[in-house]
Amino acid sequence: MLKLKKNALGTYQQKLALIPQDEIEGFFNQSRKWNLAPALSNGGSVIFPHTLMRTCGDQIAAAVLGCLDSGAPRVIALGVLHPLERQFMIDARQKSYRGEDVSGEPSWGIFGPLFPESQIWKIEYSLQNFEFLWNYEIQKRKIKNPPELILAYPCLANREPWKLPGMDQLKSYLPNSLIVSTTDFCHLGRAYETDRIL
Repeated sequence: MLKLKKNALGTYQQKLALIPQDEIEGFFNQSRKWNLAPALSNGGSVIFPHTLMRTCGDQIAAAVLGCLDSGAPRVIALGVLHPLERQFMIDARQKSYRGEDVSGEPSWGIFGPLFPESQIWKIEYSLQNFEFLWNYEIQKRKIKNPPELILAYPCLANREPWKLPGMDQLKSYLPNSLIVSTTDFCHLGRAYETDRIL
């Protein structure tokens, strides 16, 4: 069973406001070794991990700078919708792994602030660090009209993503948009109480 331990989640959700400003600036300084704006401007996308800010802050900062430096009017950030300890979501994932129909599951679809079907995304944290660094850099640059940021959390998308509820709405945001995404490269180990890669 996929289960993220409470202490692992608590470690992840450290108080971002407590990270010193010089450390945040350090993330951005380190990130400048990657210039992602040209790739994004030419139809590419960026995928970054979501883990502790101190582990991958420079990679997330590089995605933020790439988006802002590209001059695009809109950025779509695709997150991950973790089940955490919500049993109905864990059960739905297990059904999906077994190849069963999940189209009736409440966690099947695309969720987020602009997607009205459900609020299950509200305790999600996979884009938390990106959004924090995004807002930090916008304030630092004093950008009065920043690009529109659309946060979207697809869930149970591993077999037929084109059928997800909310997909048509997500597609409507694509013109003039950049796409960045976060991913879990591996769900494995003590934090997840499993020896399976999920």
